[in-house]
Amino acid sequence: MRGKLLTTVFTLLVFTVTNAQLPLPANLQKCYNKGTRTLTGSPGKNYWQNHASYDINVLFNPYTRELDGKVQIDYINNSPDTLREIVFKLYPNLYKKESPRLINVDSMDLSEGVLIRSLSVNGVVTEAKTRRIDGTHMTLRTSPLAPGERRMFNIDYHYVLNKKSHARTGEIDPGSSFVAYFSRA
Repeated sequence: MRGKLLTTVFTLLVFTVTNAQLPLPANLQKCYNKGTRTLTGSPGKNYWQNHASYDINVLFNPYTRELDGKVQIDYINNSPDTLREIVFKLYPNLYKKESPRLINVDSMDLSEGVLIRSLSVNGVVTEAKTRRIDGTHMTLRTSPLAPGERRMFNIDYHYVLNKKSHARTGEIDPGSSFVAYFSRA
């Protein structure tokens, strides 16, 4: 009798625990309510994802560790929202002198970070005051980009590759460098 009672209690506990629903954080509840995510976290019926295609050209000097790059980004707003700013990731700014970081960086690797020489949107050069660089994020204010619209961004930039600290990028030894954050489709 006691064994049957324990089995029943255990079964009830398992049933209660597996069917219990934990409270959702407010940001996840919004995604669930909008239908962009399901309760399991999978994409929902209203899921969307913006799209960007990149054409990247770089010149890298292994002796000076200087990298000069030009990138053309074809960006499509697939969201239901009109965008008024676009955020670009400047990962090499992890080594910028003032950047906040959660890793130790050798003082020899601290630099000016990514220098944006020019940035144009649909062929129109933007002024530096339209963009804000904060750590590894560059936010560009732009004219409204409606759902389904696209923009062509052209960015000319420069930075010096790190040497001593290695967080996914840097000189491994003289003549051998890992230049990260580029992809080829």
